[in-house]
Amino acid sequence: MSETQLKWLDRELDRSSARWKIVYGHHPIYSYGTHGDTPELKQSLLPLLKNRVSIYLAGHEHIVEQLKPEDGVHFLVAAAAGQDARPAKSGPQTLFTDSFYGFTVLEIDGERIRVTFVDTEGKVRYEAEIRK
Repeated sequence: MSETQLKWLDRELDRSSARWKIVYGHHPIYSYGTHGDTPELKQSLLPLLKNRVSIYLAGHEHIVEQLKPEDGVHFLVAAAAGQDARPAKSGPQTLFTDSFYGFTVLEIDGERIRVTFVDTEGKVRYEAEIRK
């Protein structure tokens, strides 16, 4: 992530009056998946997100995860992928994790974001609500 991208994101977050702000990227900031945390993002991106963004959504791990929030930021890893699903592991911050092919649905209204992890058969594997 370049300094130019970080400055752009900082400016756009400041300009936004949206109730819910969601930032997504390929690599997770935190993860208990095969690749684990991304230290560079913890150092450069996370400080911009804290107390400004509701969700940071990522992929890369080929698992699904919801981790405990930090300073208002909820961490999700989505399941959609073209490679084989990888083994899911839990850690101290894990709220949910699993290994399956599928996708993530975010339903948003003024009061909450409903997070749903759905497998390729259409079965809901996990649901959670994020509220302000």
